Amino acid sequence: MKLQSQFSTLLLAALGLSFAFGALNAAPDRPGSVDARATFYTSSKVWFLTAGGTRSVWYSNGKLMARGPYEGGRQGSWTFYHSNGQKKAEGQFENGKMTGKWVFYHTDGVKKSEGTYENNYKDGQWVLYDSKGRKTSEGPFRGGYKHGTWTEYYPGGGVFSKGEYVRDIAHGQWTFYFKEGQLYQSGRYNAEKRTGPWKICIHPGGPCGTEDFTSPAAPRLSGLGTQTTTPASNSQDPADLLDSMEGNSSVPPSMEGKWNSDF
Repeated sequence: MKLQSQFSTLLLAALGLSFAFGALNAAPDRPGSVDARATFYTSSKVWFLTAGGTRSVWYSNGKLMARGPYEGGRQGSWTFYHSNGQKKAEGQFENGKMTGKWVFYHTDGVKKSEGTYENNYKDGQWVLYDSKGRKTSEGPFRGGYKHGTWTEYYPGGGVFSKGEYVRDIAHGQWTFYFKEGQLYQSGRYNAEKRTGPWKICIHPGGPCGTEDFTSPAAPRLSGLGTQTTTPASNSQDPADLLDSMEGNSSVPPSMEGKWNSDF
């Protein structure tokens, strides 16, 4: 009986330690930068608080993750931050959907891209930049797809290519340039395959010749990726950026209006 009593005592002690460790994992010490009213979500490992019409989300270490107006959904101007404290994105919401101008930043605060959204889709003119702040490409989106004339640039300047997209597919007239600006290749794409006569220059300034294409695959040149079935913005900027910031990658894409209700 005494042995059984000792075993029970040890078991209770073990359970107590387990509970204590669970509590530590569930709710770490509240950083001083986190509002005392904020709640910690273990699955997302973030602190959050909605008060006075504003929603704030902090990383577990106390760094601010996101903040903006919240009344039945995200409204107005929101700002998101990288875990190092640098700004990650800023823009407008209307009824929980991204709208108007948005700007995204690299982890060091250098601008990454900027353009407009409509109803949670990239729509309108966009400009993209590399980690040094140099413009890499620019062109229009329509309903989340590249659609229209896009221009890509060499690092440090100079046009690399200019061509037409139709819903993310290279289709229409395309021209490629050497870094110094001379013609490299020029012709038409038909659903990402070169078609018809193409003018091709071996060196800047020539010699140049013409080659006729029937149905070979498009060369793997910058800006000519594989076909996608959904707009790039659906799987990158709105959903992945915002839902991953809230720590739940399983949340349905935000573009469908199914935001994480935990926050």
